[in-house]
Amino acid sequence: MLENLKFLYPTGVMDMGTIELPDAERRTYGDLEMQRLATLVLDPTQMSSDPYTELTVERTSGFEFWSGFEVYQLTSPEGAVYVMQSMSQMVDPDLTLADLPGLGSRLELPDGWSYRVNRRITDLVLVVEGEVAVLVDDLKNTYMHVSEGSPSQTLPVLDDGTGTMCSSDAECQDLDASHCLTATGLGFCTVEGCAGGECGAPYVCCFGCSAFAAPMLPFEGSACIPETEAVISLLTGQAGCTCD
Repeated sequence: MLENLKFLYPTGVMDMGTIELPDAERRTYGDLEMQRLATLVLDPTQMSSDPYTELTVERTSGFEFWSGFEVYQLTSPEGAVYVMQSMSQMVDPDLTLADLPGLGSRLELPDGWSYRVNRRITDLVLVVEGEVAVLVDDLKNTYMHVSEGSPSQTLPVLDDGTGTMCSSDAECQDLDASHCLTATGLGFCTVEGCAGGECGAPYVCCFGCSAFAAPMLPFEGSACIPETEAVISLLTGQAGCTCD
């Protein structure tokens, strides 16, 4: 059970992490109280620090990437996808979260590798109970392999076209849901300027956002969005936003 310790990240590369605590006593070092959270066993045959080279680690953990936020991912020439789980300042002390959307232009990607920014439209939950493959880029940012069977971005499509995958408004022009909700990657068609009750399950209309809050939200004005707890809590937590 991954219920012993949870970490919330209000912004960044993951939104929540959960780890199972080992049975270990607390110790005090000076004024700092500490407890062992994990044991890392290093295999001499896997101690390569080369970027874009997989390492296998063992852990019991869960990482959550909530819909509405950006996810930074690498794709190998074979199509394997890795999502960034932590940002590093070891190589570049001035690297910040604001730099991550444009990080692809700075990375020395091997042939066939790509870096992509994706604003998720469904939650991604990565649970590990055993081995998982991780790697680093040339700035020492860490990525975790997304295995087959992890939640996808596929959404149910309503009769009005809400949920149809798109990358621009032009791909939604023949639908009632004529607006493409997207940030920097693939998005979905939605109704813009909707009112409460117009979207239809499993979508909900979010609207009435203040001019201050609207730029921080994953849509322009009102729109039908997936009705998930993470999305609703994100939007209604902003001043002036309403979801019906």
